[in-house]
This record gives sequence, C-alpha cells and structure tokens, in this order.
Amino acid sequence: MGDTRETEVRLEGTLGLRDVEAVRERLEAALKSETSVVVDVKKLVDVDISVLQLLLSARVSAMHRGIELRFVTSHGDVLHEAMDRAGIFGVSR
Repeated sequence: MGDTRETEVRLEGTLGLRDVEAVRERLEAALKSETSVVVDVKKLVDVDISVLQLLLSARVSAMHRGIELRFVTSHGDVLHEAMDRAGIFGVSR
C-alpha cells in the first residue's frame, strides 16, 4: 500500500521578495517528506512575481521527484488571479 499522507504548507497574508527565502525553505522541507504536498493559498492577500515564480518552480521540482504538489485555491483569489495574468493555467480549485 502507498503512503497517502499529505504535507500541507499554508501561505497567507502578503508575500513578496522579502519572503521568498522563508517560503522556499518551507516548500523544500515539505518536498523532502516525499508525500503529497498541498499548498493552501486561500488566505493570501497579495503575492508578487518572485513568490509566483517560486511556487511554479516548486511544482516542477516536485514533478521531477515524482511527488504531487497541488495548490488549494478558489476562483478569483490572489494566486489564481496572478497566474491568470501571467498566462499560467492548471491551478487546482
């Protein structure tokens, strides 16, 4: 039987360049768990391009490791709008 545990990373508030290192460390630790990673972004208020790039990079890194990384978001929230503006699709709702 496979391991069905999930590691959750919650991101909230306003995140920008000054927060990238802390967010990167949290994502990296979650990916080391080798479980499914869920990034809950429903309480993000604002996010800049540096954090958006980091989240997308984490998703690619997870794919290369064979780990599922998904974003918990809702239509019209900050991350969804930022990805839509950047022309990026495939965000879980």
